[in-house]
Amino acid sequence: MSDKPDTRKDIEALQQNPEYIIMNNPLASPKFVRAISKSEQKTITEIYTPKVFYEIVSRLKPEHLVGVANNQNITIEIVIKDFLKDIGAAKSKNYQHLITSVETLQTTILKWKDEKGEHRSPIVAFSTHDHKSSTIQVQVHEKLVKIILDVKEKGNYSFLKQNVHKLQNAQAIKLYPFFKSWLNYGRYESDLVRFKERFGYNTSGYQRFAAFEKYVLMPALEEINEKTDIRLSYQKVGENLQGQKPRVTGLIFFIKPKDKTKILPVPEGPPETGPELTTEYEPQPEPAAEPVPAASPELTVAEFAELYELFKEIWIEDRPDALTSKLLIDGYVTEHGRDTVLDAFTGLIDTKAKAKSVAFFTPETFARYKGFRLKKEGKRQSERARLQQKQQEQAEQERMQLIITDFERREHTYFLQAFDKMTEDARTPLLDQLLTTQANNPVYFESGGQPTDLAKSEIGSYWVNNHTAYDRRLTFQKIAEREFGVQIGFNENGIPYFIK
Repeated sequence: MSDKPDTRKDIEALQQNPEYIIMNNPLASPKFVRAISKSEQKTITEIYTPKVFYEIVSRLKPEHLVGVANNQNITIEIVIKDFLKDIGAAKSKNYQHLITSVETLQTTILKWKDEKGEHRSPIVAFSTHDHKSSTIQVQVHEKLVKIILDVKEKGNYSFLKQNVHKLQNAQAIKLYPFFKSWLNYGRYESDLVRFKERFGYNTSGYQRFAAFEKYVLMPALEEINEKTDIRLSYQKVGENLQGQKPRVTGLIFFIKPKDKTKILPVPEGPPETGPELTTEYEPQPEPAAEPVPAASPELTVAEFAELYELFKEIWIEDRPDALTSKLLIDGYVTEHGRDTVLDAFTGLIDTKAKAKSVAFFTPETFARYKGFRLKKEGKRQSERARLQQKQQEQAEQERMQLIITDFERREHTYFLQAFDKMTEDARTPLLDQLLTTQANNPVYFESGGQPTDLAKSEIGSYWVNNHTAYDRRLTFQKIAEREFGVQIGFNENGIPYFIK
């Protein structure tokens, strides 16, 4: 695609718009992915509409703009049966979902600004459903096509449509493009309120973090980790996270690639111009294979190939050619040893260091990163152990709460039975005493003056605790052991814990 001045200005204007920018990728911004998921048929549209959009984008090519006049539309034809098969929804009843999703894209407006003003365009300008051929033709405005193609050509639209097509969970489809665009940084941190607002989760149903985690985060991350090319995990930030009533105020997400696919090193901020990468989204012709220099005498072929691939990932402004790179790696290994060089290369990539030239690779640089991989693995193991410990503690808290709830239910029933077994002489003064203070309280007495179950339970509790040998802790321990197969102890504050 040619870089005409007007096209570049359009793209730069869009990329400078904070409403649409995440890592120079306007098509992965929360506002955008939220916009293409809105409909009265929420669940269906959240699953189908993004897939339809990515299908359209994957079909767009620079040659579509050849000979196209200003303000014309580009037509893309989708064979409905083939598309539904690709996304794992081949049943005929799903035809209508596709039509509904196209209609949603026709009412979804994308806007951007440049020196000419503010522009607005529906994602799909016009559509035609051909019943005879079971196809649907969608038309996209040529200015929007230019923007989409520029994002693709610069490599910022860096996720495969196949990864989205595999997903069936609406929240996974919404979150995957966003987190994929943060892969080069490896992490994304946000306070909880801001994260919910950005993705449209600031509703009453997700007010409690437990519900938000159960119905959004856990199923979305589980499917993303299982079916796509990245692996996501998260860490909660807040107060009293280990206590009975934790308060989660933020989240730190960790994004890692599943395989050893090369990731573009990114400096402290996004580069001024889009990195020159071939897009992952649309299949491209295979580039001519770059000759890999022979292995160093100090290394096996596999060891040298590993170092050579790492060296190519380091951010070097004035990068040497392949042969010079081979000679440099030979020299580094001879002088410092393979492990030290491997540590340095790994450290430079992970810390996103920038070098103007190979003069950056001084003995001090190699010494600085010595042992980096071992420390990294130690931190990883420590973090894994910490997360496992945290998960175990959380699971134990949830199980303890389940046992407590079951015990309180049994105890309530026992106190009601005790009330019924009390003699009239024993029961009457206690009812009169409660009636004196709570006569008008409907929690304790019904309109006819009859005691409620809560009143009966309190009187039964008073009688049991003052006239029998009832031991609440011992009873709790016995029920936990008999019904749940666990042993319970109590600390100095009377809080129960599992005896291991």
